[in-house]
Amino acid sequence: MTFTGHSASGGAHDVATDSLVLHVLAASLWVGGLVAVLGTAAARGPDREAALATAVPRFSRLALVCWLALAVTGMVNTLVRIPLGALPGSEYGLLVLVKAGALLALGGLGVLHRRRTVGAAARGEPRALLRLGGVEVLVMLATIGVAVALGRTAPPDTGTGPPSRLASVIGYDLAGPPTFLRLVFDWRFDLVFGTAAIVLAVVYLLGVLRLRRRGDDWRVGRTVAWLLGCAVLLVATSSGLGRYGPAMFSVHMGQHMLLGMLAPILLVLGAPVTLALRALPAAGRAGPPGPREWVLAFVHAPFVRWLTHPLVALALFVGSYYALYFSALFPAALPEHWAHKLMNLHFLLVGGLFFWLVVGIDPAPRRCRRPPGWAWSSPRCRSTRSSAWR
Repeated sequence: MTFTGHSASGGAHDVATDSLVLHVLAASLWVGGLVAVLGTAAARGPDREAALATAVPRFSRLALVCWLALAVTGMVNTLVRIPLGALPGSEYGLLVLVKAGALLALGGLGVLHRRRTVGAAARGEPRALLRLGGVEVLVMLATIGVAVALGRTAPPDTGTGPPSRLASVIGYDLAGPPTFLRLVFDWRFDLVFGTAAIVLAVVYLLGVLRLRRRGDDWRVGRTVAWLLGCAVLLVATSSGLGRYGPAMFSVHMGQHMLLGMLAPILLVLGAPVTLALRALPAAGRAGPPGPREWVLAFVHAPFVRWLTHPLVALALFVGSYYALYFSALFPAALPEHWAHKLMNLHFLLVGGLFFWLVVGIDPAPRRCRRPPGWAWSSPRCRSTRSSAWR
């Protein structure tokens, strides 16, 4: 549903659709998480206090991230269709203002939660959480109602006229043929992958900073490789390559070569799993599982073990190109914005999986060991359970 409606039509529908996808995802995590926390608080049982002590602080941090994401993506989605000065003069603009006011009210309730209910709920006193949380749920439901009304209301005519044929297909116009300067400097920020590149770089640096403050070493080369991988992801999706990719097959293929072959190599050389296992605190035997334990569970998952079989990883890495470009999938995906996003994500993940086994530093369920004088065609692979996982 996020790929249809007002966001998927008209000019700049690429930015509008991406912002709406992130907007709905943040709203779902926030509303669903609050309902789950309140359900835990209202339940009776011996494990309620321990569950609240874990869930409430975690959800409080998640709710703040979701609130910020909703504010930013809502503003971007609005500015795509209507200038700020035109908001009071239309029904659509008034609904936007009402929704913004509701979001501010929810932010105020979040501040009250942090001051009055989070600590009490973590100590096993959920009454204040239930009372204030009930009010928050009502405001959330009203906000969702305003959002539904907003989705059923046509944006006002701003006098810009209908978009061109090219803009109606890919979301924007192009300045001309793809010269070198345009490919390098004609940027259009990708809200999904551009934001992901920046977030991944910042989170990685925070992990390295935590190790350094603790007195632990971390190789500079790994940090440089990770940051270069994030830069490649940003350039491939937000520079002129990302801008011209949906319009020209040659640029599209160059973009996918960067996403499927160069960025994954640099990212796996950054050893993100090893960094996470060293930087994240361990839950301990008596504590509830945390992010470090989730990373371990993911690495040890049977599905990941199956994916990291060399034949499976090779088939996915090489076969994806044949399956996409020598079948009817690519022509069917051309007019769909979501299909372009899915292709970029697929090539990035499949490339990361393949190069994780080939050149990766992180522990993997299956490690390819190559004897002296090894050849690419004859790796010896075996299952491993590195002590670093523990």
